Amino acid sequence: MSDDFDTEEYLKNFLRTLSSAYSAQVDVICSAGARSNFRAEKQPVSRGRQGIIDAYNTQKGGNSGQAKLLLAGAITTLDSGSVHPDASEWLIDGPEVGRAHACMWSGIAKVFAHKQSRDTFDRDATNADSWFAMATILFFSNNEPKLAARALQEWSESRRMFSDLEAANVLSLGAVCSFALIGENERLAVAASRTGQSTSTSVDSSFFLGRPPMESELRHLTTVLGGRNSEAFYAALR
Repeated sequence: MSDDFDTEEYLKNFLRTLSSAYSAQVDVICSAGARSNFRAEKQPVSRGRQGIIDAYNTQKGGNSGQAKLLLAGAITTLDSGSVHPDASEWLIDGPEVGRAHACMWSGIAKVFAHKQSRDTFDRDATNADSWFAMATILFFSNNEPKLAARALQEWSESRRMFSDLEAANVLSLGAVCSFALIGENERLAVAASRTGQSTSTSVDSSFFLGRPPMESELRHLTTVLGGRNSEAFYAALR
């Protein structure tokens, strides 16, 4: 970014546009009507994340059909968590942050299921883009700018996977600005390094390896969707 680039103003305008497009959807998942239509589940984010991992391992074992069914189950569980966040799963952060996590992970699961909009800012709630947008809004509204930037990174990687590099770069810039304003310089550097890239990183996502990321990996990858193994999983379910 050039010296005369106004990071704060860019992010403010970006979030204003995002809120204008998606605040109504956030209101829906927080509504009494949604709560009556979705069954509450215990630990929906933990169980939904595990469902994505199970789908990955099933596909690696050669059963893509069963992997798709497992992903569908994970999506249902995560969507439930966006409507009924389980307070017991978020004893420190609080259930509203849990709601945002459920939205982000639902977006990730939907990407692997190839539920992506042709238009990045389309409001079709069956597709991943709406869920990343809602996660970003919810994280910011709950004073979690670092997590909001992470949601934008995942959204950016999802658009890259969809071969929509223009949108990927816009979303990546939003993440870079968010990290810059809170002094997360290491995360900023990683997000900036992904801008303009058309392929995954050369690093496997530790999410699918069943362990936390190593320090050396974090210098190159701070998302799930940017991982080399994630790219292979996405391609296998095309």
